Amino acid sequence: MERIKKIDKEENPVIPIIPEVNPDEGKVRFKKVGGGSLRLKNRIIKSGQVFTAFPSDIPKSFRDVVIVVGGTIDGKTVNWKDEPVKDKEPVIPPEQITKPEYTIQLRGKSNTWYDVVDGKGKVLNEKGLTKEVAEKFVENLLK
Repeated sequence: MERIKKIDKEENPVIPIIPEVNPDEGKVRFKKVGGGSLRLKNRIIKSGQVFTAFPSDIPKSFRDVVIVVGGTIDGKTVNWKDEPVKDKEPVIPPEQITKPEYTIQLRGKSNTWYDVVDGKGKVLNEKGLTKEVAEKFVENLLK
């Protein structure tokens, strides 16, 4: 037989008060931007994935491939966002854009083969061209 203790109606049972604890408190939202995969406590984080974790959970070797996208770090609240803010590329006005210049030069010591060279000195063709073919090539590049 089981023994069961009877509680008197006059006697109030003592119920322990457990404060509510937010399990996500102190966690920070990260985004993995580098290659490879990051293994954290029974889960694998792939490139581009957003996840929450304690900053101490991220290994030192992976701290350069994750970025903070939200949460609280050292008492400072970081705004929630999907992507980090990137600087915009400067816009070049149309007056400053110059037309490319191409020249035809003899290829090495040959008298019959030519190369098409841009303004920076880069050879644009792989094989040697005859003079007529090189001139047509320059015309097509300028169109």
